[in-house]
Amino acid sequence: GKIGDIVIDVWEGEPEINLELLEAAFIATPHIAGYSSEGKFNATKIVLQQFADFSGYKEELPITPLPSPERKITSTENIASVLLSIYNPAVDCEALKKAPRLFEELRNNYNFRREPSAYGIDTNMGGSIEL
Repeated sequence: GKIGDIVIDVWEGEPEINLELLEAAFIATPHIAGYSSEGKFNATKIVLQQFADFSGYKEELPITPLPSPERKITSTENIASVLLSIYNPAVDCEALKKAPRLFEELRNNYNFRREPSAYGIDTNMGGSIEL
C-alpha cells in the first residue's frame, strides 16, 4: 500500500510546491520534462506551420534542422551510462531539493538538453543506429 519511489516533474500549485512530497521523491524536477532542444524545436515548428496555414503562406517554411550533437557514441559503451551522460535527472533533482523556492528560476533558466534520439550509436561497421 506504499509507493516505493516517486519521480515527479509536474506539481500541483506550481511554483509553490509541496515540500514534503519533494523530500519524499526519489527524483524531483521543476517541470522541465519537455525542455529539450528537440521539444522546443518541434513546438516552434508546429506553431510556425499553424501560423503559415492560417495566413495562407504556401511556400516551404525556411526551418533549419537542429545540428547533430558532437558527441559520438560507440556500440561498446554501456547504454545506461550513455543515457545518464546525456541527461542525468539527479542533477536537476539536487538543485530543486537544495533550493525549492527557486522553482521558477530553475525552470526559466534551464539549459536545453538534447534528447537521446538525437544521438546515434557508431557500430564501428560504417553505420549507426538510433538510441
